[in-house]
Amino acid sequence: MFDSCSQERDSIRNLIDGAGMAFGSSRKGSAKVRLELHSPKVAVPLKINITELMAELLPDSPSWYNIGSSVSHSIYWGLRDVNHSRPGESLALTPNVLDVGAAVESAISASALILDRCGRMNGHDPTALVQRAQKRRAEVDALMRRAVTSAWAHIPAEPRSRGSSGRQK
Repeated sequence: MFDSCSQERDSIRNLIDGAGMAFGSSRKGSAKVRLELHSPKVAVPLKINITELMAELLPDSPSWYNIGSSVSHSIYWGLRDVNHSRPGESLALTPNVLDVGAAVESAISASALILDRCGRMNGHDPTALVQRAQKRRAEVDALMRRAVTSAWAHIPAEPRSRGSSGRQK
């Protein structure tokens, strides 16, 4: 496995070198900290703070990257509160309607960002498509506002209590 990883790393480095880029080192020279393009002269950091980047790129969805990534990073609370299964029963997930709506809003905002960036990069005016995405997001937001006042929406006020085993009672 280690040989394969080393080969993959070397293959990526060769691709980067072949594209006219190079790794830039830290001031002490001990670590690779950026990727550099020589013409035009551009450098980008190798370590990116995704939380800050998502907050900057999706200002209408503050903190949703943190919440959404909890599941990807196996942080227990990311799915804990949607599990309404009883011991010995099949898995029963009941997501909070507002959580689902917020995830949909974030996905719509992200798709609008992609449409905008890709459209402009390829010489197109994405304004109409971005406005359509913004309209969809506003429609979802209106439905979420309705859900807050509706009896049909599953919106728990607080997590269910848990015993010492960590399972729901």
